[in-house]
Amino acid sequence: MQINNSTSFYSSLFISGLIVLIYLLSCPYNKVEESFNIQAIHDIVYHRNNISQYDHMEFSGPVPRTFLGPLFLALPWLFLPPIIPKATLQFIGELCSCNRIIYVVRAVLGLLLLHAMGKLGSAFRERLRLLFCSRFLLITYTQFHLAFYSTRTLPNIFALITVISHIYRLGALRTTLEKNICAFRKKCVYHLSLCACCSIL
Repeated sequence: MQINNSTSFYSSLFISGLIVLIYLLSCPYNKVEESFNIQAIHDIVYHRNNISQYDHMEFSGPVPRTFLGPLFLALPWLFLPPIIPKATLQFIGELCSCNRIIYVVRAVLGLLLLHAMGKLGSAFRERLRLLFCSRFLLITYTQFHLAFYSTRTLPNIFALITVISHIYRLGALRTTLEKNICAFRKKCVYHLSLCACCSIL
C-alpha cells in the first residue's frame, strides 16, 4: 500500500508539472504586471554588472520595486560562465535567445512553486496520509488559477513560494516541538511517579 501511495504522489507531481508546462507553452506572453520582473531578469542576464544599461534606470516606474525575485531566477546564468567552457556557453546562448530565456525562467519559477506545494502536501503526511498529498496536488493544479499563474513572474508568485516554504518549515518545526514536549511530559510523569514510589517506600 505504501508503494502505491508514493507512486500516486510522484505521478500527481508529474501530472501537475505537465499541466504547468502546457499553460507555459500555450500562453507565453506577458501581462503588464509581470513585465517589470521579465525586464529585470533580462537586464541581469544580459547586462550583468553594467547597471547604467538597465531599463529601470531610464523607466523606473511609479512604484518602487525590488530586484530580489528576478536576481534569484537569474542566478544560474550568473554562475554558469566560470564553470562551463566558453564554447558551450556560446552554444547555449544561441539556443537561449531572448524569447527562449523567458520559457526557461518561467519553467524554473513553475518548478519552484510546484516543489513548495509538494513540500506543503507532504507536511500533512504525518497527520493524514500520503494519498492526501497526491489528491491535494491534483485538486490544486487541475484548477486554472494556480497552474496558469505559477509560471508568471508576478510579485505575488515570488511571495507565494516564500510563504508556502515557511508554512512547511513552521509545520515541521511545530511537529518537532510537539514531539519534544511529549517526550518532556513523559519524563516528568516518569520522574513524578518515581518520586511518589520512593516516598511510599
